[in-house]
Amino acid sequence: MARLSEEIERARRLTRTALLAACALVLGFLETMIPLPGALPGMKLGLSNIAILVALFLLDSKAAAQVAVFKVVATGFLFGSPLMIAYSAAGTALALGSMVGLKRLGVSVVAVSLVAAVAHNLGQVLVAAGFLGTWAVLLSAPFLLAAACVTGTATGLAAQQVIGALAPSAPETQGAIALGQPRPGRRERGDAVEGEWLNERQGCA
Repeated sequence: MARLSEEIERARRLTRTALLAACALVLGFLETMIPLPGALPGMKLGLSNIAILVALFLLDSKAAAQVAVFKVVATGFLFGSPLMIAYSAAGTALALGSMVGLKRLGVSVVAVSLVAAVAHNLGQVLVAAGFLGTWAVLLSAPFLLAAACVTGTATGLAAQQVIGALAPSAPETQGAIALGQPRPGRRERGDAVEGEWLNERQGCA
């Protein structure tokens, strides 16, 4: 029974991670279709970060990393170029690192998203400076970081709504999500449901 329970949990986790990765790819595509008049190079909405935040807060950092890597590679090859992958990889690495660190400190979803957006744009600026061989690109950093505060807050609010909708509706659970803490009792509830399912199977046998 324990082995079957582990296999069910593994399959459930794999399915959820795959769905979130697909959502990140779709959101990345939609992002390329939304024009941003007057936007500087590298300035984006960061919609795909919603899927990464959901993976981080409802699953764990490993799932979030898997979704982020898939997003960078798939979006770069399908909608961009190898150079775009390099920019996105640097930004995503800094953003993911800040996400994981801040979540462990119990920071809220919105704050995690805001800092991650700033880190993402900062990483892209540093890579651009390295590729171009000039620090003149840093002149655009204040504008990119200011835009990141706006887009990071917006995506954080969206991610918080999604997480709240997918998580149990108990007040204590909602409070934990807002504070960036793990959902209480998630494994215990899952084990109870699986136990009932297994008992039903044994009763029917």
